[in-house]
Amino acid sequence: MEQTICLPYAKMKIISWNINGIRTVKNMKEMLDGLDADIICLQETKVTRDMIDEPTALVEGYNAYFSFSRVKSGYSGVATYCRERATPIRAEEGLSGTLSKNVADNVGCLGDIEILFSPQELKRLDSEGRAIITQHKFKRKDGSDGLVTLFNVYCPRADPEKPERLDFKLHFNKLLETRVTALRHSGSHVMIVGDINISHRQIDRCENVDEVEFEENPARQWLNSLLIDTLKGELSKTCLGEEASESKLIDSFRYFYPHKDNSFTCWNTKINARATNYGSRIDYIFVDKVLIQCMVDSLILCDIEGSDHCPVMGVFNFEPVKGVKCPSASTKNYPEFTGVQQKLSCFFSKKLECSPEQEQKKRKHLDSGSNPSDCKSGSLIKKLKSQSSITQKQISSFFQKASLSEKERNSCQLEPSECQSVSSKSSGFEGEERNDTESVVEKVEKSSSAASAWKSMLTGPRPLPMCKGHLEPCVERTVKKKGPNFNRKFYACARGEGSKTDPRARCDHFEWAVKK
Repeated sequence: MEQTICLPYAKMKIISWNINGIRTVKNMKEMLDGLDADIICLQETKVTRDMIDEPTALVEGYNAYFSFSRVKSGYSGVATYCRERATPIRAEEGLSGTLSKNVADNVGCLGDIEILFSPQELKRLDSEGRAIITQHKFKRKDGSDGLVTLFNVYCPRADPEKPERLDFKLHFNKLLETRVTALRHSGSHVMIVGDINISHRQIDRCENVDEVEFEENPARQWLNSLLIDTLKGELSKTCLGEEASESKLIDSFRYFYPHKDNSFTCWNTKINARATNYGSRIDYIFVDKVLIQCMVDSLILCDIEGSDHCPVMGVFNFEPVKGVKCPSASTKNYPEFTGVQQKLSCFFSKKLECSPEQEQKKRKHLDSGSNPSDCKSGSLIKKLKSQSSITQKQISSFFQKASLSEKERNSCQLEPSECQSVSSKSSGFEGEERNDTESVVEKVEKSSSAASAWKSMLTGPRPLPMCKGHLEPCVERTVKKKGPNFNRKFYACARGEGSKTDPRARCDHFEWAVKK
């Protein structure tokens, strides 16, 4: 299917992107403005709450919603940034409803969650910070109002070496589906965006595998049951042969481009696979059957770099309706960014019971840096600083040449004639001075011989071998798989991995590196 020509008339854009670390973004506002979307959903932010700074949490023109990992630092995490015009009416962290209880602007609609999952399991499934739910009002082209619940998710990966992670993934997916079903029954339209961590069809992978093995993957079977199969833009039967259910969702990209191949969203950067477009499509925008009729296009923005994933974008012809105020889950409501958190000095002084008026006066003094009670300690600090400035060496002193002795300085300043007279006057030390000269010469000779010896040993790295396929310098790699060759180095073609028929892809050159 050709790209829709109605794109200029679109009124709302939603982008999803696995960013692979939000701290790598130097200017958050510049990045968000560059993506040019109303709602931007990020996955794998890799931050905990104490790691995010104000420029990341409070971006002018946007309101943000984060979910953090509670089990590991610098791991997982999602964030949703909404322009002011797309401010949600409700927002909630996690899927279980346990992370923010009894909040008036929670999304709600838990369905059968408490029946299907134990409290301990719900806590475990939401402990890695993998979901943010926001609910938005929108206005259709005909003027009617609608309600859409947006799930920003980073689904777990099923690690073949860790069987327990497949179980975690399947339970997380089931929790997601349960929550989606409950919200659809409440009358809300539903959209799931994010990194689902499973390719749906063979066409979504760089290389085909055995069909039976491919379809037997439990995570793929779940995805098949969640989605309606799309063929030439028409809604048809599911892949299991069942009639399309009202509760099923649609893969929006395949709705518009059912047979478009080589459309990938993730590449292995360690093998430079993006250069040869040797990847997989695991980032999606799923919508219900009503929302798909409001979509103008679904795109893969493969030209945008900065991560091992690229963004995906959904374009809609409805307009968002701004919420009255930011929900409680917004970072604008975090105490650390509202100016009411405690000062650092409070943790290093005795806490006294004070009236509100006294507390306010103290805070003013702390802000101005002139708290009378701290005068004594302040003078002590100044005294210590003045003492340390006298005795402490400057860092530059460690990089200056050692100063000459008084005797050497005097000898350097004398004229040749003066040196002669001085030497005649100090004939008693003539033998001692000659010995000193001879020792200096001996030291110079030893250092020069040592330098030449080091040069003969340190000849620099050996030149890299040339690969046989392209006659280009190889790249050195290390075996990471546990076994007899673990940590052993080898040389391989430096080009990116790709299809065997792709001339741009790496050749099969391989040789072990010689141990030095």
